[in-house]
Amino acid sequence: MVQVEKGEETFQFPVAVVIEGNKPREPLSSSATEIGIPELCRYKNTPLEVHTFDSNLQSVEADISYECLSETCSIGRTEDGAIKANFPQCVNGYIVARAEGYEDGNLLHSTTSDVGVVNVFLERSYDLNTELRLDGQIYDGSALITFARDGGSKTVIYPEQKNVELSPGQYEVQVYVYKNSSLEFQEITKKECIDIPAGGIGGLLGFTTEKCIDVKIPGQIIMYWKVSWLPQIPLK
Repeated sequence: MVQVEKGEETFQFPVAVVIEGNKPREPLSSSATEIGIPELCRYKNTPLEVHTFDSNLQSVEADISYECLSETCSIGRTEDGAIKANFPQCVNGYIVARAEGYEDGNLLHSTTSDVGVVNVFLERSYDLNTELRLDGQIYDGSALITFARDGGSKTVIYPEQKNVELSPGQYEVQVYVYKNSSLEFQEITKKECIDIPAGGIGGLLGFTTEKCIDVKIPGQIIMYWKVSWLPQIPLK
């Protein structure tokens, strides 16, 4: 087990060791390299003031980042719901605010514009328990429940997972119910025929003859998951 610590953060990952006879394999010599900063994030030269609020216009402490061109730049954390910092220049990037207990807030903003102050709103999320009923009865089998809204979605693997964090709003709910079943195939015999060279002089002249054999395929039982789809249900 390899463990890396920095401040109060700890990162652990396992390492497999291959044994040859009674001697462990020698490790390869290597050195740690620092992950480079994305090119976009190296040039933070545009000042911007960001304010973060909840739906009641109360200040929210949040971590701010800027996403553009498939790259993400960490900006900092708000204090009293506000932060003044330099952003990289980009057109149609997203200011992203993340806070515990809230859905991520996203704001489309081009840092090349003359706007110097922006507001990002976050919606509080709630830990909800799900209960699935099938034909009026509580269902304790396997199912996949998806809550979709505004291009995003959250999925619950039921019944191992019954809780989901959702913010207020209207959702489309899709439910896929899985049932363990089997399919039995009886033993069958089929005839396979191939062309082989004819014997004697005919074979030298390129003549062929057909030879057939019986191929027996034994019976078998195939286990599979039967999937039933329940129609989309609006949830508000």
